[in-house]
Amino acid sequence: MKTFIISLEEEAKRRENLIQQGIPIDWVKNYFRAIDVRKNENFSKEVDYDNFYKRYRRKPKLGEIGCSLSHRKIYEIITKTSENFNLILEDDVITEDPEFLAKLQKLENILSSTYFFSSKAVIIHLGIMESVEYNRKVKINRKVLKSLRLKTNNQVEPIWRTHAYIINKKAASKLLEFEPQIQYVADDWQIRSRNKTIDYLFFMQQQYFVPDTQFDSSIQNENDSWGKKKYNVWKELLYKFYVQLLNFKYRILTLSPIILK
Repeated sequence: MKTFIISLEEEAKRRENLIQQGIPIDWVKNYFRAIDVRKNENFSKEVDYDNFYKRYRRKPKLGEIGCSLSHRKIYEIITKTSENFNLILEDDVITEDPEFLAKLQKLENILSSTYFFSSKAVIIHLGIMESVEYNRKVKINRKVLKSLRLKTNNQVEPIWRTHAYIINKKAASKLLEFEPQIQYVADDWQIRSRNKTIDYLFFMQQQYFVPDTQFDSSIQNENDSWGKKKYNVWKELLYKFYVQLLNFKYRILTLSPIILK
């Protein structure tokens, strides 16, 4: 199973943190360089702004665009590799299970030897914090499901996060085919499950990885600070307009006796 760790080139501290947690050094050294939209102004053609707005009633943020572009680029690579199952990690993960490497190997063996997982567009999330139940019947051996400790997702409840998941070639191919441009945020699994882009979204009953809360998005923070500055400018302009309006009203009131005369 090929592993992709998404990380900005400047985030050496995050990658060092991964090694300290026991993530194999080879995985970290061969990390996938995340697409930094701050250094690329030609990303607009990659975004379907109309459909994005229909879904979320807002424009996409820079961090969301960069995240989506990075994951999409990996999907393109996956469709051209010989590996059917691929592990995608973001550089802000924390390992929840000290035996995660052995369990990932066992998981890969079962996935590779079970026809169901190769014939469907499948994503297996390795770190969903919510307890989600879903009663949809899955045509797969119950013993296999039990040994994997998997559950399927509830299409009603939204499931977020892209920090740790396994994706097969068919799922990567369908995501690229049905979404030629960025229409949704990278971790909107609900809409992709609902519109059948993904046949099955599984998640582990036991989390293998969780997001590290000590790390924030560098791109998103800069974008937010820009938005705050823009908001403060408008706030100041509105305040000045309000003051001018009050002054104008005061002048009218003071002149009104003269006008009446």
